Formats: sequence, structure tokens, C-alpha cells
Amino acid sequence: MRPTYLTIDTSLVRENLRKIKDSLPEWSTSTAVIKANGYGHGSVMMGRIAVEEGYESLAVAIPEESVPLRNAGIMVPIYLLGLTRPQSFELVADTNSIPAVCESTDLEALNKVADNHDMIIRVAVAVDTGMHRIGIKPEDAVEFIKRVESYPNLAVDGFFSHMSNADAADQSHAHGQAQKFHTMVDEIRAFRPDADYRFSLANSAGLLSVKDSLFTDAYGKTQSIEVSLTLEEYPDKNTVEEKSMLNQYGQKFNKVNTILRRF
Repeated sequence: MRPTYLTIDTSLVRENLRKIKDSLPEWSTSTAVIKANGYGHGSVMMGRIAVEEGYESLAVAIPEESVPLRNAGIMVPIYLLGLTRPQSFELVADTNSIPAVCESTDLEALNKVADNHDMIIRVAVAVDTGMHRIGIKPEDAVEFIKRVESYPNLAVDGFFSHMSNADAADQSHAHGQAQKFHTMVDEIRAFRPDADYRFSLANSAGLLSVKDSLFTDAYGKTQSIEVSLTLEEYPDKNTVEEKSMLNQYGQKFNKVNTILRRF
């Protein structure tokens, strides 16, 4: 055994997932984020537990992280939160993953791969509401739908954004992100009133602290909550007080191999 190791109480993982699931409205769905090998906890194990506890989809960073999940027989939708490079588009098709796309994505190349596989690749449109990492502008969403629809083998699955500091004491930025997302959703629904798009904004911190990031869906469309299966939180003086009743489900251990003495 390595000198540093981690023990995980899977019963507490399940309890945490149930608490989160039970706190959500009936019209919502939930996505368990298990990127980076389940944050070092084992993506297959954590993915299986999440699916068994009723989570409708999983999310990872890159298509390579979808492979062990599919090989393990996990067949729920898998969302790719990072932008996928064109050289990995074949893997998107092979694993039937749902890639994040924005204005920089080579949609023509992605469509060609989908055509070669005789399939429709569903895409999740990344929206920049304030994190300023990836994503289209919220006001460009309708035009981007038209752009995706111009490719016969691509289809819009939905739209997502990431709340950059929903756990901060000053939540004005987080509420501003939520308002931008609300406005975009209204514009999309006016343009495509019958489309069953997935809209995802609330992450773990948003669910706990920013209630308008989980908005009521009068149209009955699917909303999704992204829940990161992390070991524990490390709030500092600038973050809001932890409101969660979740359990810490892991412990880290380390053995000292060598002690250096200096004289």
C-alpha cells in the first residue's frame, strides 16, 4: 500500500446524495460531477453510487474520462464540462457523450464525425454568465441555436453555465449570473417554446446559497443541478457559513517514510 491513502465510507456518500436529491423540487434533475477520476475517489464507484441513488446523468471534464464509465456499463447521459479538442471528437461519438460547445468549437468537424458514425451528437451549449472561462454570451444564445441547427447531425441538448463564487459572503455577482441566465432562458423559450432543452446553472454552492440559481420552471422543462462529489469543503473568512448537513465521508492518511536531520 502507498504511504498516502484515502478511506471512503460509501454509506455516507449515499446519505449525502439522498439529502441533496430530497432537497430538490420534483421537476428538477440532478447531475453528479465526477471529473478527475471522481476527484480522486474513483469515478466508476462514485458514478455507480450516484446512478443508484437516482441521479439522472453524470459529468466529467474530457471524453477520455467517459471511457471507464462506459466500459463499466454505466449508460446514463455523460456531459463533458470542458471544451473538447477536434482530435477527440471520435471519442465523443464512441462514448456517446454530450460535449460542451461554444463559438470556438469546430462544429463542422464535429458534424462530420457524427455523420461518419451515422448518429446525432447532442451538444450542451456553454454560456458565460460571469466566470469568463468558456461560453457564448447569453444574448447570443438564439443565434447559436440556429448555427447548431444548420448541421444535420448535431442537436442542442441544452445550456449550462458555471457559478464562479456562489459560496462568497458577497453574493451580488452570483445573483447577477442567475439573472443573466434567467433572461437568456426566457429568450430561448420565446424562440423555441416547444423545445425540451436542459438548463443548468445551480452547482453545489448555488444550491446551498443562491436560491434563484434554481429557478421554478413554469413550462415544465428539465432543469439540472450539478453536484460535485468532493470530499469536504474548506471555507475561509470570505465564504458564507456552511448551511449543509452533509457528512464528511473520507479520511486521508499518510505514513512518514523518512525524517531528515540537519545539523
